[in-house]
Amino acid sequence: SLGKTVVVKLMKPPHDEEAHAVDRFLAFGQALVGLSSPHIVPVLRAGRDGPTPYLVLEWIDGEDLETVRRRVRQLVPQAALRAVLDAAAGLDAAQRRGGLHGDVRPRHLLRVKGEVKVTGFGLSPTVTTAQGRQLGGHPGYMAPEVISGRGADHRADMYSLGCTLFALLVGRPPNG
Repeated sequence: SLGKTVVVKLMKPPHDEEAHAVDRFLAFGQALVGLSSPHIVPVLRAGRDGPTPYLVLEWIDGEDLETVRRRVRQLVPQAALRAVLDAAAGLDAAQRRGGLHGDVRPRHLLRVKGEVKVTGFGLSPTVTTAQGRQLGGHPGYMAPEVISGRGADHRADMYSLGCTLFALLVGRPPNG
């Protein structure tokens, strides 16, 4: 018993049968277990229950910025910049532990008591391109190197964070 309210994220079929996807999911989760950052939703455990990969995260009573964006259409510049700066601090803390997000966008940023916490590490949906390649993340926020199939690192997360700032200010992602 963890003594906290938690959220359990299970990897959905058919992705739970793809070895590389499971490895990525668990690696990101394990890299973040125990990371203490005010701008990341705490990951408490990462593992498998039989064949099913899972993450246990602390439950956070917040509102995701996609919901906020849809309600207000555009955030005021100061609020959007504050949200992105908080997210950048969280992404930096995760990157120093080897955790890349892979799907930074307003839906994965939770506003809690005026601060923003990043969630959704390693949980990006797979998108199939016209050429049949599988990409992780939302196309409207994806870095060019991810779309073209080249390797991605923390810079892809920063690109996606820039797209997130654009979406918060303009009301839509720049690529979608």
